[in-house]
Formats: sequence, structure tokens, C-alpha cells
Amino acid sequence: MAASAWLARRAVVQGVLPAARHAVVPADYPVPATRRVALRNFVALAPVAPPVMADVETPVVTQEASSMWLQLGAFSSPENAEAFRVRALASLQWNREPIDVSARDGLYRVRLGPYRNRQEATAIAEKVRESLGFAPSFSNR
Repeated sequence: MAASAWLARRAVVQGVLPAARHAVVPADYPVPATRRVALRNFVALAPVAPPVMADVETPVVTQEASSMWLQLGAFSSPENAEAFRVRALASLQWNREPIDVSARDGLYRVRLGPYRNRQEATAIAEKVRESLGFAPSFSNR
């Protein structure tokens, strides 16, 4: 092997020169100690598989026939109903249930619920009366 070829291969192995596409370094070529340390500390990262999504069964919640709603107001325009819903949300900060706007018969009703029974609805209605200054009406639909 010529001295210049040996020096070129050594420079490629040490990382001083980039390897040419046609340059081949023999497998038994001695690697310098500094290069061996670098290779020993190198950790190859395997491709990570995407996480597997777990299938979770959740019960379907349906509205029962005997459910009770508390109607806070009824409006002829959806904008007014939404504005009142936002005001009620701010006034009823203790409430952890959504305040719903439902449209039926040309009216937009702002309501809370559904509640399982009249006793539960009555307890919440009393808290609403204290917070808003008026008593909501009871509704079955």
C-alpha cells in the first residue's frame, strides 16, 4: 500500500477527511484509541413505535323520561339566549354542570340539568335563586 493511500485512509477513519464514495477501509484496519472511545460511547436509538391507543368502553348516557330540567330563561333570539347563558355561568361559579341552550317552538331556552328527580332539582333551584335573585322554573323536557 502506498504511503499516501495509507494516510488518506487514516484521515478518513479519524474523521479528518470525509469518506469518498469509492474509498473502502479494510475491516481489519486499526482504529485509533480516541475513535474507539467515541464509538463505545455511541448509543444507537431504535425507532420508537407509536403508542397503542387503549380501547375504553364508556356507557352511553341517554336522557331518561323522568328527568327534570331547571329553566333559567327563554328568549326569542339565540344571541340573547347565549348572552344570558354566559352571564349565568359567571354568576353560578359553584355550578359544575353545563348550562344548555335548547331551541324549540321558536324559543331558545337556557336551562340546567337534567336532574334525576324533583328533590335534586329543587335543591339546585334554591342555590340558583340565591345566586341569581330569581327562582328557575321546572321542566320535564
